[in-house]
Amino acid sequence: MAGDRTGLYVLMGVYNVAIFSVAVYSYLSNTAQVARGNSFVKTHFAAGKDFKAGVLFLTTFSTVFSGYTVVSVPDEASGSGFTSVRWIGAIILVCASILVVYPRLRPVSTDRGYFSPAQFITDRFHSRMLSVLCAVTLVIPQVIYIVVQVFSLRTTVDAVTEGEIDGRYAAIIFSVLILFYEMIGGLRSVALTDSIQSVVMLIAFVVTPFLILHLYGGFEGTVPEDCDQKFIDDAGNDRGCVAYENPRLLTYPSEDSATSMLSFLLLFISFPLNPHMLQRCYSSNSDEGLRLTATGLLSVCFLAMVPGILLGMVKAAVDPDVPGSTFGVVMSRLLEEGDFAYVVASVGMTSAIAAIMSTADSALIGVSNTLSVEVFKDLMSPHAEERMVVLAGKCVSTMTIIVALVWGTTDPNLDTGIMANWQNGLLIQAVPTFLGGLFWEEASSRSLIIGILTGWTTVVLVEFGYADKGTDTIMSSGVWGCLSNTAVFLFLQFFLDPEYLDDSKRKYDVPEARVTKQFGESRLTVAHINKIMGIGVRTTEPVTQPLGQAALLVMLICVFLPLPFYDISAGEADQPAGISHGNITENEAHL
Repeated sequence: MAGDRTGLYVLMGVYNVAIFSVAVYSYLSNTAQVARGNSFVKTHFAAGKDFKAGVLFLTTFSTVFSGYTVVSVPDEASGSGFTSVRWIGAIILVCASILVVYPRLRPVSTDRGYFSPAQFITDRFHSRMLSVLCAVTLVIPQVIYIVVQVFSLRTTVDAVTEGEIDGRYAAIIFSVLILFYEMIGGLRSVALTDSIQSVVMLIAFVVTPFLILHLYGGFEGTVPEDCDQKFIDDAGNDRGCVAYENPRLLTYPSEDSATSMLSFLLLFISFPLNPHMLQRCYSSNSDEGLRLTATGLLSVCFLAMVPGILLGMVKAAVDPDVPGSTFGVVMSRLLEEGDFAYVVASVGMTSAIAAIMSTADSALIGVSNTLSVEVFKDLMSPHAEERMVVLAGKCVSTMTIIVALVWGTTDPNLDTGIMANWQNGLLIQAVPTFLGGLFWEEASSRSLIIGILTGWTTVVLVEFGYADKGTDTIMSSGVWGCLSNTAVFLFLQFFLDPEYLDDSKRKYDVPEARVTKQFGESRLTVAHINKIMGIGVRTTEPVTQPLGQAALLVMLICVFLPLPFYDISAGEADQPAGISHGNITENEAHL
């Protein structure tokens, strides 16, 4: 299905010139801020904490809706059918989690001067071990995420160019560009380039459904058995209608599929704790901007996810036997459908690359920020100069990109499902620590440490002891890990000696003087957090207000209510491909 891709290459060239210009602007802006006396570290890693609502929404949008939205959602729709709608529920759950955590965490970060993802943990608990455990819990998933993004770059370029450009070399070039942009402009460069990437993605998300509707009749034109697109191919086979081509895709999910979907959705509770997401929380210049960003994400979840599902239906109906990614196959077909379709396909292909790059650069600076500030500076070398801290971050970024390139470009059979199991399974272990620190006065570092270690152990045991042997684990290892983590934490909190759990009566692993010098003289407690929440004019915390609680309840009902009503009589033969019993498949990698 060859087609002229000159327009794509020209558009990619224009796109890269634009983001290069933005990176240079970011470098000059950061240099000017440092010259005015601003902290070099805070300017590099937190962009001076001055993101306005527009930039904050665009950079968050491009980070949340990554290459998996553009590439993997269509693949799942064409391979699994109805179950791909779970991605919409995943976004709703992400927004619900944001509304619980960020309205409290952002004012605290402003009052205490946080500019790195897990500084809240150090400030709240003064525990070196807990800080390191949380840093590792946040960082390892990001490294895995970057590896998968490099792999996605490689496979996406192969798909959209049909082999004209070697995806391995393209992945190397794009990764070097990502590293360059992050090094010269820090988070400001990442966020502003994300904004450009978001514009490209939004154009593709808005225009593509109308084009598909015009050419193929949308869902109505491709799904029913006697749809408008029905035709007979050269081999005499009926083509064009999903219900005739592959009725399995329209099968109502079985009870087992519903359980697997529940497991998939639960993992997204932890999404706002990704370092690149926490950076954006801390970098907002107002609570209002953060509220508008969360509202915007919730508003566009259908806009971002439905086009991918629609592309999957087109592939399943029209080109079910054509090998390659759904996105690449459909876009290649659109290149031959006329001038307007050619332009839309070129924008769509560019948006796929933009989506992957935007997520990769955000994850990269999240890793470098966490390790250079919270491990190198806060725990290992508290007297290090600011430029040394930033240099350490750039070294971390370089090493991370090298690891991602070696892994993502040389492994021909990289299993994104296994990668996602580890990625999400580890990240969700940080949920009890953040929630306990934000909302529970008596939460102890000792019980949280034991809980995290229990969660990690559970993930490893389930992955290697059961999942690899084909044993039905019902839900993913990450969910089991979080459940065991939370259970142990709560058990210790209620049944151990309160004197032993009282952090104020133990010898601090992180010296009190160092923490108070960095974050403030008053020890951070839940009572102090509540006091901070009352300083100035702030956005009302949703979880404390009836209207906010009702909104959260409605969101959770929309996500989870349909699951128990799936067809409990459906057999294994009816279960769509790509859904496993508790083990994330290759299509479930991430947003």
